[in-house]
Amino acid sequence: MGMQTRSGKKKPEVPTPKETKQAPEALVGRIGAIFARRSDLGDDLDEGEQRKVAAGKDHAHFDRVRVDEGTFTPEGLKGSTTFQNSKRFREKNSPVEDRAVCVVTSRMSAALEAHAAATPLRKPVSFGPGRLGEQLWVESDTLDTSVVCVGDEFGVFRGGADAPALVLRVASPRRPCSYVDSIHGGTYTRDGVRSFAARTGNAGIFCRVLGDGGAAAAGDELRLLKRPHPTWPLARLAKLVYSGKGLLSGKALPRSDWAGTAAELEEAAALPELAVLEWKEELNGMLGRKPIGQYAAAAPAPTRAAPDAAGGLGAVVALAIAGNAALLLLVAASVALG
Repeated sequence: MGMQTRSGKKKPEVPTPKETKQAPEALVGRIGAIFARRSDLGDDLDEGEQRKVAAGKDHAHFDRVRVDEGTFTPEGLKGSTTFQNSKRFREKNSPVEDRAVCVVTSRMSAALEAHAAATPLRKPVSFGPGRLGEQLWVESDTLDTSVVCVGDEFGVFRGGADAPALVLRVASPRRPCSYVDSIHGGTYTRDGVRSFAARTGNAGIFCRVLGDGGAAAAGDELRLLKRPHPTWPLARLAKLVYSGKGLLSGKALPRSDWAGTAAELEEAAALPELAVLEWKEELNGMLGRKPIGQYAAAAPAPTRAAPDAAGGLGAVVALAIAGNAALLLLVAASVALG
């Protein structure tokens, strides 16, 4: 049962670290498809103009081009323009590398299908390869957000190779945008696919590309190499952060949306591999710390104090002198008027 709050309401159940007990050697998958986004959709334009360009080219959200093989760099799939390397993302003041690759597995897609089947939605859904705009679709009987953890490193292996051709590091679950509801179910409430996917992490897994990157192709094997945070599966993190009402508000998440303890909040915010956009920046705000990410970019510039209207003007000059020890010299000067 959920924990009681002061208001008498029960907080939602949160997946526990027990979900990561599956043997690492069982955490494997096979790349079923690679998807690229067209590069002629105006992604270097402002959002309004970009939408006009895409609409004029008969492009629908999450439309992708299936390719046999792709080269992945720290900025994403080479030759494919996606949100993280568009002008709109650069305005978010967040590292491009945090979202280099979006992965969706067959188990994650099945979870969304099961939710849709058990929930009255306003229009039909259609999940499967490429239907969430991912770059990598992975077939797996084991991989989903209940067992994949923040910071996990996965290698992409081809044939019988001993060394991976590409290494991915998990940065965060994907927080889905409203387009997910628009395309899948048309239900813009907590019962909708978007809200369900946000609190389970099943809309996708964002990964960094390590080193200089490498190639991946359909048929390559995805295999767990390293796990620094076995108690932080993505489903646990997603449930703690996005179980409240803040997701649908379009604003920064309030502290009351956090579904865990204060100690868990501190621990999650300190995960070094966790992505900034929509994750670390939200946790940082809940803790009352200095804004980072898009909230730092949106913060107003500090204002200077106005001159003394009573007739005095003060100026403070700071001079820094470097030597064996730093000495800060403050010189104050005032000029009287009249």
